[in-house]
This record gives sequence, C-alpha cells and structure tokens, in this order.
Amino acid sequence: MKEQLTEAFRLFYEERFDEAEQLYRACLSEAEEGSQDAKTALHGLGFTLSMKGEYIEAFACYENLLLSAIKEQNHLSEAVALHQIGMVCRMNNDYALAKDYFQREKNVREQSLLDDHIGFSANAYEFGLIALHENRLEESLQYFNEAIEQGNLAKDHMCIACAYRGKGQYYEAAENKDEAKESFQKSVHHFLEAGDEKGAAEVQEMIRSLNE
Repeated sequence: MKEQLTEAFRLFYEERFDEAEQLYRACLSEAEEGSQDAKTALHGLGFTLSMKGEYIEAFACYENLLLSAIKEQNHLSEAVALHQIGMVCRMNNDYALAKDYFQREKNVREQSLLDDHIGFSANAYEFGLIALHENRLEESLQYFNEAIEQGNLAKDHMCIACAYRGKGQYYEAAENKDEAKESFQKSVHHFLEAGDEKGAAEVQEMIRSLNE
C-alpha cells in the first residue's frame, strides 16, 4: 500500500491527474476504513480532484477527514482538513467560504498548535492570496510577510518560497516590477533549496513575464 501511495503522489506531482486519481481510488478501496493509509489516500484524492477542478467531490474528501479528526480529537488533522477545505473553496473562487474555513483553521492552531509554524505560514499565505484576489493589496502584503516570518521560524524553505512568490505577485499587482523580480528571485532560491525544481521553474516563468 505504501508503494502504491508513493506512486500515486509521483503521478500527481507529474500532473498525470487521471492516473493519480485512479490509483488513489484503488488504494481507498483496498485500505481498511479509518486507517492511516485510507486517510492518506483520501487526502491525495482530494488534492488530485482539486487540481482537476472537481471541487464538490474534493470538498467531500476533506470534509470526511475533518469529521474523522474532530471525532478523534486530533487537532493537527483537524487544522489540516480545514486548511484543505479552504484551499478547495479558494480555488473555486468562493472566497467568503474559504476565509471562514481558514479562520477556523487559525483558531484551532492558536488554541492547540502554537508551535506549528509551518501551519501558520501556510494559513497566512492563503489569506494573502485571497486578499490579493479581492484587490486588498496592502492587506495581502501583510499576510505574505507573516507567512515569510512563520516560514523562517520553521526553517522551511517550501513555506518561504511560496510566501515570496505571493509577495512577488503583490508587487506585480502594485506595478513595482523591481520589487516583484527581487521577491520572485528569492522564491526561486528557496524552491531550489527545498528540492522543488518544478516550483522554481514556474516562478522563473513569472520573472520572464515581467520582462516582456
């Protein structure tokens, strides 16, 4: 099962979403209900469906995980499920509902997970993205700076890379190309430090677009 789940994630990372979905569903059908393997498969399936734009079923996957986490009183799993539901809503342009779930996530973290700096960074990043989409530019910058600060506390290059990418998008929206380029370059650096060449390449494309 572990090998199948690893393979499904590889397919997802390579954006072979139909194949990843098929394998995650196979893992779900084989795994014992409520087991960690089943939860991992359900999480992966939710992410895959999100990328395919199948938001209703993706939402249901994470809602299932949320209910399970609440029943088990697992605060970390509860926060992660709330974050993923918020992400699905944000991807579906339902910003009001997304903000509700991200606020619920933040509340759980502030009550029970104060040392989870990676989680706080990801939460602030999502609030920043929504603020950017809603043209609340200065507010988005505050969130992205908070995400960078929490990422630094966690010493997590992936968090920092995402936050600098968001900060670059803020500067681009504010029509400050020099600051945008600097933030994007920092994002590339941290993506490479995290071993995510795909993420780095996507931001390098953003830099090229700035120069056009």
